[in-house]
Amino acid sequence: MKALKIAAAVILSVVLLTAECIAMGLFSVDRAFDRSSIEEAVRETDITGRMVSEAMQESTVSMGGRYGDMVKAVLQTDAMTDFFTDYIDNAIGHEIYGGEYAEVADDELIAAFNKGIEEVNDSGSMVITDIDGEMIKRAMQAEAPDLTAGLNQQIGTYDSISGDMIEDAADHNEAVSVMVSRGAKAASLIICAAVCAVIIALMWRNKSGFIWCAAVTALASFIFCGLQFIGADLFMDIAASSAAEEMMLSMASKGLASVSIAGLAVTVFFIIAFIIFKIKDRRNHNEKNTAPSERTA
Repeated sequence: MKALKIAAAVILSVVLLTAECIAMGLFSVDRAFDRSSIEEAVRETDITGRMVSEAMQESTVSMGGRYGDMVKAVLQTDAMTDFFTDYIDNAIGHEIYGGEYAEVADDELIAAFNKGIEEVNDSGSMVITDIDGEMIKRAMQAEAPDLTAGLNQQIGTYDSISGDMIEDAADHNEAVSVMVSRGAKAASLIICAAVCAVIIALMWRNKSGFIWCAAVTALASFIFCGLQFIGADLFMDIAASSAAEEMMLSMASKGLASVSIAGLAVTVFFIIAFIIFKIKDRRNHNEKNTAPSERTA
């Protein structure tokens, strides 16, 4: 009987590992495309500056020298970061979730750039005089049509930050939308909880089911943690090449990290539950043993 229980527990553990990996995968994708992940990736990879630099290669605004330093300082401000985060978030929402797509508009870019100039002056990191400000504003206004066209073309080429990510947009959108839907994530959690409940019930006599669940969950967490480190190595390999690929890997890394941490937290929960129930069982056992001796006395 004990051997059958162990065999059943092993089979259920494999099922649980598969279910947990699927659930973690769904949540990691959802976390990777979250706006906060996009914003962090925008800052970490400097995709704003690099995309603008690529789009302005033939621009009259020199990216070197005095005005180049000013333009770079403006591009690194919160105003410009927020602007590009909103835009990239919108592009990803269009490609992944099938939402409406809005291209970069000249007036919106100029408005964000003007706010960036004010932010640089307010921070005190660099002084952009009125004359210098007017010079780079005029240059940006003159280049805005070509610049926004270049940015829109780049985003279209990248297909939401990765040119190789989407081969068939329509099928991909539908598949990913289903993957990251609330129903799919809820279903994955329910399956994991149900399998855990069966394992715990099967091994309830000695409460070892909690340890089985903890071990499986820890394994799944380490798998995703390993994937995160593999992504970090890839990030280092392409750090000097594509800003788009860098950003995509940064977003993926954040998604993997979040589910790894969540998995380890669940592992700790199972271990604590095992300790609590074992202590409770021991107390009950001691009470049963002491009760007859008290009646005899």
